[in-house]
Amino acid sequence: MSPRDSDLEATSSTVDPSFQNYTRERKVGLSREVAADVARVPLSIVNVYLLGPTNARDRGWVLADAGMPWSESRIRRATAERFGVRSRPSAIVRTHDHFGLVARLAEEWDCPVYAHELELPYLTGRSSYPPPEPAVGGGTMSFLSRTYLGGGCLAQAWALRSCPCNR
Repeated sequence: MSPRDSDLEATSSTVDPSFQNYTRERKVGLSREVAADVARVPLSIVNVYLLGPTNARDRGWVLADAGMPWSESRIRRATAERFGVRSRPSAIVRTHDHFGLVARLAEEWDCPVYAHELELPYLTGRSSYPPPEPAVGGGTMSFLSRTYLGGGCLAQAWALRSCPCNR
């Protein structure tokens, strides 16, 4: 095995074999390079993604999702490692609720938070997520779904915007 191969991590055990060519990740500090300008930061039970070239300047990258509150230190270290200590994202994109950390990051980084228009009522607390269905999917996350919070948790709803792609 070459040194370059040792930097790669195969993840095909959880992915359809037809995608095997796309599931090799190169370890880069705390993150895993999954494609050009896309890095995954594995956290305890979720992942966040850093979108933008390595060493992007301030406002030259995007954070996709924001992890759980206890993930803040790892996210900050990973973003500093990839983009520089003082680099801030141009935006945070939310795919679903991660219970509170996004508001703190968005406020400190002074950046907008985007989400799909159909997700907005859940993220702002205007609607509650549907009740969990622990039998769907199986595994630990399905079992734990009964403990998930049901409403939106973005403290500063003013920072939440509909994705430009929705227009």
